[in-house]
Amino acid sequence: MLNLFKYLYRSLYWGAEPLNSDSYPPKDVYYNVNGGDNNKRALVLWVAEPFSPGFLHSNLARHSNLRRACILVDILGSLGFSVDVTDWMNPAPPQSKEYQVIIGQGIAFERVCQASKLGVTKIFLATGADNSQAIRGERRRLRSFGLRTGIVGKLRYRRRTDKGPCCADFIFVNGNEWVSSTYRTKTRAPLSLIANCDVFNAPKIYSLPLQNRDSREFLWFASFGAIHRGLDLLIEIFSDRPDLTLHVVGGIEHEQEFWLAYTDILCRCTNIKFYGFLDISGKVFSGILAKSSAHLFLSASDGSPGAVVTTMQAGLIPIVTRESGIDVSVDGIVLKNVWKGTILQAVNAVSNMTPSELRTRGDRIAEYALKSFNEQRFEETVRGALVKALV
Repeated sequence: MLNLFKYLYRSLYWGAEPLNSDSYPPKDVYYNVNGGDNNKRALVLWVAEPFSPGFLHSNLARHSNLRRACILVDILGSLGFSVDVTDWMNPAPPQSKEYQVIIGQGIAFERVCQASKLGVTKIFLATGADNSQAIRGERRRLRSFGLRTGIVGKLRYRRRTDKGPCCADFIFVNGNEWVSSTYRTKTRAPLSLIANCDVFNAPKIYSLPLQNRDSREFLWFASFGAIHRGLDLLIEIFSDRPDLTLHVVGGIEHEQEFWLAYTDILCRCTNIKFYGFLDISGKVFSGILAKSSAHLFLSASDGSPGAVVTTMQAGLIPIVTRESGIDVSVDGIVLKNVWKGTILQAVNAVSNMTPSELRTRGDRIAEYALKSFNEQRFEETVRGALVKALV
């Protein structure tokens, strides 16, 4: 009851302020990145880093979006376009009237669409569920976190509802049918599902010895978003289960409300091991994958997350929410809700598996993920969607 009063009191004074898109500094624009000499021009407003001077090819392994941006530009080039690129958060994107195709997301996409001429093909690149769904989902998680701890968390999705889908003629959706469904209530634009690709090319990870997996060892792995992706619930569950181990990998060091609530538990519970951000092609992360049985990814809203793709390709059993937005095959586990009892039931089911069952399911999951999420599938699905949009 004390936590409830503390939470309600603080929430009167704390809370997320709307994010002013104009507060972002202007971003660079990289012109004709594919060296085309065509009259047709396309503008990509997404991930611009791979096209910046001095970018090292080896850095493409850091995140699948970096490689996917390069593949997208190559596809547009093969369709006869000279391609310009800028960051999706650029508040001052190029306003040229000469583009035939605009593809991207964020404030940059919105502003270019508003200034574009009639006849331009506008494609919204949805790399996750609709922004309003993400906001609703995270608010529910923060409300639950606040009532349990008395701490008011900050909303990660602070920006106003994204207008991009409403501006678009077509929407390319990274994810599954659930992700696609979050856009159908706000637009009649045709939706095309596109595949994610593997996060890195590392055969040594894909061929990890599955016989060394321990059914009592679990992994939480995400880029950030501890509360958004259910780590708070897992800390509370695993702190009461010293017979199980939870490995925590992600760049969540600056999520103050999470640490305020759980620092004492993390210091006390030796079965919960925090690593911070790790190089996913490095030895430490490989070692964690080699001994973990399952990946717990309890997202409030995502779309075919690369973290889950990575661990599935390494043979871990995915334990995900429907809102994670990824199809995990019959060998994965999709939770009906994020009640602690439901989560614990899935954890117990995996921890009780025999080594033989872990190996068998791990082999099938890795095979499914390697076939479903790769550069070729991404290229095929994007090219097919683009050809339909440009007919």
